[in-house]
Amino acid sequence: MASTSEDPLSLGLDSLIDGEADDDVDAVTPADVLQQLTEAWQNEGAAPELLPHRFDVVDSVLSQIEGMDENLRMYGRNKSLKHDIHKMELDRIIYLNNSYLRRRLDKIENSAALLLEQDERRRRDGLEPKMSSNEQRYAEKYTQLQEDSFKRCVLDQLPVSLQKLELARLAPIANTDELVFAEALETCHGVSVPDPRDDGPGFEQIVVLEKESRTLIPYKSVQSFVYSGDMRLL
Repeated sequence: MASTSEDPLSLGLDSLIDGEADDDVDAVTPADVLQQLTEAWQNEGAAPELLPHRFDVVDSVLSQIEGMDENLRMYGRNKSLKHDIHKMELDRIIYLNNSYLRRRLDKIENSAALLLEQDERRRRDGLEPKMSSNEQRYAEKYTQLQEDSFKRCVLDQLPVSLQKLELARLAPIANTDELVFAEALETCHGVSVPDPRDDGPGFEQIVVLEKESRTLIPYKSVQSFVYSGDMRLL
């Protein structure tokens, strides 16, 4: 007689992929969370700067991963094709999450001192910092290690008057003029782009990017729309 109980392996992973929601119609589905992580990963990889963190999404995905991993361990003793497919999909989600974190760490290590200064200015202006609290602590420790290394290897050998070190001035500045591929998730009004009819700098025109349109455009033209979630980078 066939069992009518639901396959425990499908609990968690299928909802994360297919988007099964709770009774609350307005609730964010697990599939929505995975889509948000995918977009955050794409944006972070394509943007020339460190973007505001999405650790709310990371934490949600991690909680889903823990439940799925537990199901696989408990009910995966009898290996099957379905078990292997679920394990492969779980590994893909873990890779996506880890890759997002690595991309952010690479940018932080590249300009740690500068990012700390920028986040401090954002706080003074009443804005949320781009780095999470854990990332900020990492950047502070990384900057301290850099300063100690410079001091030990170079600065201690110089006259006292030349021992001043400003790492933020040495850090590379993000090139916001870099061209990126972008897709409008909503109709975006007031997009400022270089005017192709004028050769000199500073000539711009205001355009509207319709929903689902894709374009190659300077990053600074879509920066605010990426921040707001109205556009994504490809």
